[in-house]
Amino acid sequence: MNSTSPTPPLQSALWPEDGSIIASAVPVYPVIPIEITDDGQATVYGRPITVPDDLTPAAAALAAAAAEAALIPGTADIVRVAATDPSGTTWPLAVTADGRVLQLTEPVATHRPWFWPAVAAVTAVVLAVAGTAIVLTLRRPAPPQPVAATAPRPLTAVGSGANLPRPAPPGFAETATWSVPVHPTIPPVVTADGTVLVVTADRDVVLLDPATGQAIWKAKTPRSVTNLHLTQIDGRLCAAVATTTTLTYWPLPERSSTPTPASGETEGVAVALPRQGRLTWTGASPLIEMPDQTAAVITGQSTPRLDIPVGAAPAVVQNQTVLALSDQGRWWHLTPGTTLTTGTVLTAPHSANGGPSRVQALDVDHVLAVWPARKGRQIAVLHQLSTGRRQAQLTLGATSDLRTPALVTQPGSTRSALGPLLIDTGAGRLTHLGATLTAADVTAGHVYATDTQNRPIDVIVTGTKARATVITGQDPALPVGVITRPGAPALALVLADKVEDRLLYALPQT
Repeated sequence: MNSTSPTPPLQSALWPEDGSIIASAVPVYPVIPIEITDDGQATVYGRPITVPDDLTPAAAALAAAAAEAALIPGTADIVRVAATDPSGTTWPLAVTADGRVLQLTEPVATHRPWFWPAVAAVTAVVLAVAGTAIVLTLRRPAPPQPVAATAPRPLTAVGSGANLPRPAPPGFAETATWSVPVHPTIPPVVTADGTVLVVTADRDVVLLDPATGQAIWKAKTPRSVTNLHLTQIDGRLCAAVATTTTLTYWPLPERSSTPTPASGETEGVAVALPRQGRLTWTGASPLIEMPDQTAAVITGQSTPRLDIPVGAAPAVVQNQTVLALSDQGRWWHLTPGTTLTTGTVLTAPHSANGGPSRVQALDVDHVLAVWPARKGRQIAVLHQLSTGRRQAQLTLGATSDLRTPALVTQPGSTRSALGPLLIDTGAGRLTHLGATLTAADVTAGHVYATDTQNRPIDVIVTGTKARATVITGQDPALPVGVITRPGAPALALVLADKVEDRLLYALPQT
């Protein structure tokens, strides 16, 4: 993609002749969270960003979002942004890779937009990203109209019979078992074993009964929250949200065969985050990367630190055990208060040609290493650290890209994907999805991917066999998760806009 081109390579259906945008045609995922704080700080994905002297925090954050749009495959070079201002108002925006910023819907607010100082009718900002100049053009939206105050709406199940307003995913019905309204910009969390966490329009975090969609537990989130996570803290499964200064978590109730309706709100545990720390959620537990070759973990309301060996970086954490990795394949298991060791080196396969080109942590006990081989081939090796075993090895051709794609995970599962490669640490297995595919989502039984033509692909995986099919139909819906149920059809959880609501639909397998 040429980021300096004045005309972005977008789907023509997105842009009518008047230059406006069709909000329903913007991909639902990803939604990039931006936050501007009272003290003039800006964060993207909860990470503080450097604000150049000639930019406002708002302009710097939107430029960073434009850079993200240029890097994320399968988005047609446009992404949704949930931009929260210091008052807690969230602005649903669309940001293109060439820097155009447009307001999708009106926020629930009556004051001047938070990005107004960055806009004087049309303002151009040039930002260098990886050596490429990205021009950020901010267009002033129409002033918001006053919104009448309304009472908070309860989260209720629509029940059987709600029809999805878009083509359903292949293999699933268009009539939902249940559907519920959810927050328009905070993605839900869905695991294969039935955990369904959502944030409502009233900013309650809610645990749903996967069979009925009824709320069985809920808590109130801080007003400036733009994210939701399922994580482990002190050995408990928790719902968690974060702002730039605070992480709040709630231990979830134990699973029950007879879920009971939610009867109140649960108080969360608030943890003050260290200044200059970068909060990440890649592993089973939240990890805080610090700029002084240290890292911090979370236990109770404290954030104990530990030293990271020079030349390595903290990769993932489970409770208080941190896996640190170097680019050359040396690894350490570290906990607060322990003495640094020399680390252990991953064993290279016999046909490797030089050091690893990528070392990717999957969890605290598993690492995927990618080694270059002759004739441009790549050797992917799944290492189990606790035993020192190579659980699986697969050789891929030069057309398969394993060095640059982001890791895609399935919450609560041992499965993840890296570009065209499906990884299952539980089964100790690697599966090649297809040389030209890049995985976008991993669910139970399916991997949803895109090909080089940016077409949506449904890959059904059985063991080490993968069968890929192009998903046809205009703007098909793709699941945010698939729930498997003993003795009952699987449910695909799908987001779609209907009337004035963002709804989460549970579609049964056909």
